[in-house]
Amino acid sequence: MKHLKPFNESSNELLSDIAKELSEKMNCDITGSCVHFAEEFVLKVHKINPNLLNDFSVIEGWVNWKQGDNIPQQHTWIELNNKTKIDPTFNQFTKWGWANYSTKKSHKYTGLDYYLETIKGTWFSERRKKYPQMFFKEFMNENQKYDEGKFLKRFSYGKNNYQ
Repeated sequence: MKHLKPFNESSNELLSDIAKELSEKMNCDITGSCVHFAEEFVLKVHKINPNLLNDFSVIEGWVNWKQGDNIPQQHTWIELNNKTKIDPTFNQFTKWGWANYSTKKSHKYTGLDYYLETIKGTWFSERRKKYPQMFFKEFMNENQKYDEGKFLKRFSYGKNNYQ
């Protein structure tokens, strides 16, 4: 008889697999990608198995990072019920040096609640529809590749500039 994994362990594995597949298709290293990822994640999870929306939370919180001059940056990530974080978008912070999740007040949504908000339509979902090449790798061509240097020159993260 085949040994079956406990449901929570197998659901965590499936959720991690969904996140990996999705992160390989999205640009997860640009500003704002965290919300886009979280919304696409809940939509994909619902499509595969709506019951899995009860096995994780979506956290809207903060990240402290070297580039931010001690000003926490808003950030969104997935947290499984066993407290494991799924956050392929965290690399947008770590590539500039140190980064860590802030203890600043955050808001925790159930996967289901976040899904219900997402299907109503959000500013982020409208942006993905209008500019898919910004968020999904399959729509990008060589002329549309994200230029990180140009982006950073547009924003100053000085102490007096709260971009």
